[in-house]
Amino acid sequence: MGFRCIQCGFPVRTLYVQYSPGNIRLMKCESCKAVADEYIECEIMVPILPYPTGPRLTDIFSTMSSINKQSSFRSLILEGSKGKLGSSKGFSSLVSICWKVVMDVFFGNLMCNDLLLMLMISSYFKIFLVAMMVWEFPSSVIVIIELFCLSSNAVALKEIMNNNAAQRPLNGDADDDDEDDGGGLEAWERTYAEDRSWEALQEDESGLLRPIDNTAIYHAQYRRRLRNLASKAATARIQKGLIRYLYVVVDLSKAASERDFRPSRMAVIGKQVEAFIREFFDQNPLSHVGLVTIKDGIAYCLTELGGSPESHIKALMGKLECSGDASLQNALELVLGYLNQIPSYGHREVLVLYSALSTCDPGDLMETIQKCKKSKIRCSVIGLAAEMFVCKHLCQETGGTYSVALDETHFRELILEHAPPPPAIAEYASANLIKMGFPQRSAEGSVAICTCHEEAKTGGGYTCPRCKVRVCELPTECRICGLTLISSPHLARSYHHLFPIVMFDEVSPSSQNDASLGFSNTCFGCQQSLNSQGNKPGLSVICPKCKQQFCLDCDIYIHESLHNCPGCESSRHLKSLTASQ
Repeated sequence: MGFRCIQCGFPVRTLYVQYSPGNIRLMKCESCKAVADEYIECEIMVPILPYPTGPRLTDIFSTMSSINKQSSFRSLILEGSKGKLGSSKGFSSLVSICWKVVMDVFFGNLMCNDLLLMLMISSYFKIFLVAMMVWEFPSSVIVIIELFCLSSNAVALKEIMNNNAAQRPLNGDADDDDEDDGGGLEAWERTYAEDRSWEALQEDESGLLRPIDNTAIYHAQYRRRLRNLASKAATARIQKGLIRYLYVVVDLSKAASERDFRPSRMAVIGKQVEAFIREFFDQNPLSHVGLVTIKDGIAYCLTELGGSPESHIKALMGKLECSGDASLQNALELVLGYLNQIPSYGHREVLVLYSALSTCDPGDLMETIQKCKKSKIRCSVIGLAAEMFVCKHLCQETGGTYSVALDETHFRELILEHAPPPPAIAEYASANLIKMGFPQRSAEGSVAICTCHEEAKTGGGYTCPRCKVRVCELPTECRICGLTLISSPHLARSYHHLFPIVMFDEVSPSSQNDASLGFSNTCFGCQQSLNSQGNKPGLSVICPKCKQQFCLDCDIYIHESLHNCPGCESSRHLKSLTASQ
């Protein structure tokens, strides 16, 4: 049997001429002038197919079609070998076939997609078969390449099976995991995801659901706190200082980045310190605050002692970065150096907001604690993690308080408890006469150099009565002559803690209905009705001196912000008018 052209079928004498081993020349057909058999160079690839060794590629196309229909990769080779890639539209056919294979992989069955994609990627050793079409290699190389491909395919199949098994746990295990980790949510995230809003509803007398009024609950907690303060004042002789020098030490170590507080401890500390500074200066207008941060085992003085809340808040918000470890000793040593310069009439205090569970100190912390005790510095600590012995020992030795915050609301309550002046030890707080100046406000058009910012400013500010220099805000201390500069409202507000308003008595709803007692149905402060929904009398309080009745909101406002009873002040004003007439 002679050779024939695979293009037109015309008989040819030979298919190629061999000049040397591996160096051949393909012969052309005399009829169609094309290469008689272009697959002569690919004869070495035949043994990789499941067919006896030796037959021609042109004779086994049908066998390949029946065996390899399931393989996208080999089907691509098969389609190209049938002649589609050799036509005028060969390139477009190749692109369309490749696109079909890719679409079948990514948009078919999920499990089949993963298997097919892993097999195609793990069969990268088949690239070496292309080199065998150009250079002559022994047949054993094909077996080696197939072994490499099989081992790579086995590893890929094992990996994908393990991943699928890990993603499909048993029903019981899945339920247990959901109960343990809450579906991958943090504790503070679950409080929002599981917002049990139905528990905030109650049924009224008409059978309708209405939201629970938390005002009474909040007022009960507030009055409980007032009773505790009143009981402490009754059992001990309390002396409070008007001028406080407080350093707030903020722990910004890597422990402050923990997310047990939402969204993080650092964010909660920044928010609550801002509220504390504003409340502190509202209740202590003659006092001074400074900020110290701890990070990388070093204590940094963020702001010096001053009476401007905005400058402290701005400095703190610009330095909220966590890194390294905390060092309680370095912070105390830094604060100790500043507070030792405070005059004897000032009350020296330190409030530490500690997030870490350890302290990295260069020396003996117990010696530093004894120095603070000797310098009459009152140290208090609020922990955001677990209780630490060294923090508790520090507070016990210096007369401060130590507490651990449970959540953000509890942390806010704890830090705001340090805003009012704490009780002072009688032997430490000696009576002194302090020179103070009441500066006048400068004219709007005047130009002077401000000693605070060391620059010229036009209008505003205050003039020191002793050295006649300009300061921006009050209260402060003159940097030239050292005179304490305040205003009369600041001095008046400082005495509120020395003469607090007495607690108001509660009025029960039954007493409110008793006409013989003569209780009013409106609040004396806000003039709002004291009746609740359904025209029933609600909770209210009455001043034991002037016998005026107030609602719960006015009660809190009078004791925490106003510090004066409107009923007592109005009756005093009426008496003065009557006496003048």
